[in-house]
Amino acid sequence: MTNNFFFHDRRDADFRNHCIKIAKRYPGLNISAIVTLALEEKPERYHISFDTASRVVHKMLRNHPSNPYTNTVCRALAEELTADVRRTMADFNCTLRTALTYVLNNKRPSRFHISYRQALRIARRWFCNTATAIPYPAARQ
Repeated sequence: MTNNFFFHDRRDADFRNHCIKIAKRYPGLNISAIVTLALEEKPERYHISFDTASRVVHKMLRNHPSNPYTNTVCRALAEELTADVRRTMADFNCTLRTALTYVLNNKRPSRFHISYRQALRIARRWFCNTATAIPYPAARQ
């Protein structure tokens, strides 16, 4: 079983980098506006292990009405990943394993699949606790 903490750390770093770019581009924004804009951007890659993705996609393809996730953010990730795998299997006429490998290595998800609350936690951790970080933006008055 793969340790998903590695993928969470990479996702957090990717999200943090998007926040930094937005903070530099729009210096007057407060942290919640930065997080909102960053959540709308496309991450560099899917931040999920092959084992987890394989389990989720298999469940989604076999029992399509029932999604293995109850969390809406995770459910959206599972549905998007499964749709990308289905599309790749149809386009290239390949196996599930090959299609999943292709999607995880070459496709980008439509958005960061993390909740606003988690995204705010990631951004605050970096903006408030790092000595070299961009200073915490003051709220507009």
